[in-house]
Amino acid sequence: MQKFTIIFFLLSLICYVVPISCKHKTLQNQKQEPLYESYERKLIHENNKSGIADTAGAIIIPCIYDSIASDLYSSYSYFPYYKVKQNGKWGIVSNDNMEIIPCLYDNIYDFDYSTAWRQEPPYIEYFVDDIALVERHGKWGMRNKDNVAVLPCEYEAIFTDNVNLFYEGLAAVKKDNLWGFVNKKGEPVISFSYESVGKKTLRGFMYTFSGGLAVVKKNGKWGAIDKHGEEKVPFIYDDMYSWNDKELFTGVKKDDKWGYIDKSGNSAIPLVYEQVKWLEKNMYAVKKTGNG
Repeated sequence: MQKFTIIFFLLSLICYVVPISCKHKTLQNQKQEPLYESYERKLIHENNKSGIADTAGAIIIPCIYDSIASDLYSSYSYFPYYKVKQNGKWGIVSNDNMEIIPCLYDNIYDFDYSTAWRQEPPYIEYFVDDIALVERHGKWGMRNKDNVAVLPCEYEAIFTDNVNLFYEGLAAVKKDNLWGFVNKKGEPVISFSYESVGKKTLRGFMYTFSGGLAVVKKNGKWGAIDKHGEEKVPFIYDDMYSWNDKELFTGVKKDDKWGYIDKSGNSAIPLVYEQVKWLEKNMYAVKKTGNG
């Protein structure tokens, strides 16, 4: 008869491991949220077009748009920018009716803070680090608040966890079915060599680069690279977790067994466990099938 033994141990340098699947969010198949009116500013309509007015009736955004996007939680009064649709294409205007990005795009990405740490509206943003993600003809790119193309619309996907774009100054972008990394100027930094990027830490936070390393997949196996694209953990693992900047170790899986390694790929705890997980501060558990 098999028994499962839970071993508790104290190790201040090791963080938790929970084998959970990684489902990162890339810029594909976004749906537009329904529109809701606010008290201070409200959505108005004229001749089947939409605009924004204040409660005194003063027109803020004229009724020239097919649609003005909002979210489920924030009123129009909180938005520094509005995502607007005209002639079937999306753009961005400021809340004082200055055109920021013209209506030329099939989609503009919503950075969604409603499930993140933000406690006050707006819960939808269109710029992160002054950069918006725009889609045209099925390809994604980046434009800044001056409507300058930081990255042309040539990429199949751009990695984001809903609210972050650049991790330690680098963004992951996908081209020809492979992932690489660019900096905030849109300059390529790490070549397009990886089948997958972005993994959760042992506590469940999603990262590409964190603690100086990115966990990436190559030739069907997981490993880690530094910000120069140099291999730091060999590509030999069936699964693994990302680090955060305070963790020296992370969990890795090989031949259906879990263990810990450090940032150089050295074994910290051997890969002999069915499961290793974080319980609470400095307290961890390992699970191993035993006999007798």
